[in-house]
Amino acid sequence: MLAELPFTTAEAIAAEYKPGVRLTSKAAIRTLRSKSVVSDGVSIRPRREHGRVAGGQHIYSALNLDAVRLYRRGDEAAARKIAERAQALERGDGAARLAKALADEPEPVVGSGWMVFRTSNYDGVLEKALAELSQATEHEREAMGDAVDLGRATFARVVKVHSDVVELRLDEGGATVPLPAHELPERMAPAVGSVVALRWEDLGAGMTLLKAAPAFETGARSGPAYPYDRPLLGEEPPTVVEGILASAPTIRRPRAIPIRGVS
Repeated sequence: MLAELPFTTAEAIAAEYKPGVRLTSKAAIRTLRSKSVVSDGVSIRPRREHGRVAGGQHIYSALNLDAVRLYRRGDEAAARKIAERAQALERGDGAARLAKALADEPEPVVGSGWMVFRTSNYDGVLEKALAELSQATEHEREAMGDAVDLGRATFARVVKVHSDVVELRLDEGGATVPLPAHELPERMAPAVGSVVALRWEDLGAGMTLLKAAPAFETGARSGPAYPYDRPLLGEEPPTVVEGILASAPTIRRPRAIPIRGVS
């Protein structure tokens, strides 16, 4: 199942507040909090060797992006309601379990603007925590959707990577869409199989804003691969296999070596 990340960062909130404008995340959060349209967020305190706390990160419920978008459109009352729901999610057990799962990761996984996923991260605990909070987040969006028209995200997967352009295949319909690599979410490696959530926002006067955000897939696992050529077809879902088959061989097949006396 494909889903949007249930949390976001201050940098992403600032970008949502002023699209295309360079604004520090501290200034954006300070302004938005003064209007009560952003929640307090959750602190992540990763523990490294010997249980020592190494640095820290601060994340926010993804509902804050919806709240800021509505505030930017001028619907301050609806924005405050969603910010309140975001605050409630951040104080719930689901957010606490996710924060602990992130803190227990062997390496920092929360970056500036997005979360770096590796296959090793899907150890069950983190995936379950993400799925649980994501479901709760979508439930809140559905409850407010009819009243404030939050819309739904369209999911897409990277199927080809060129020098400066990536090709995305939409999850619904299978259409392919080119996207400049620099427009991918920050810190997202343009790798085949990566999943993004796309949202189109109508700005009026024939203008549309396209936003690409990180997404994740529950139950995704890598299939078996033949070491001397492209990976062989496994028993994984077609979407996963497609990404594997599109990748370049990592080890060349060894050439035949002639043996004297053998024809």
